Amino acid sequence: MGSEFGAHLRSERTSRGLSQAELAGPGYSPSYISLLETGRRRPTPG
Repeated sequence: MGSEFGAHLRSERTSRGLSQAELAGPGYSPSYISLLETGRRRPTPG
């Protein structure tokens, strides 16, 4: 699940022209987005 989700997340983010920091916004850190995209973390609910 992790790598598929991460690949989809990165694809959607880049297709919309967003940086990891822009996607993260105030609720998440850019490093968390990076970890999700590389499959090293699973998304948390909420």
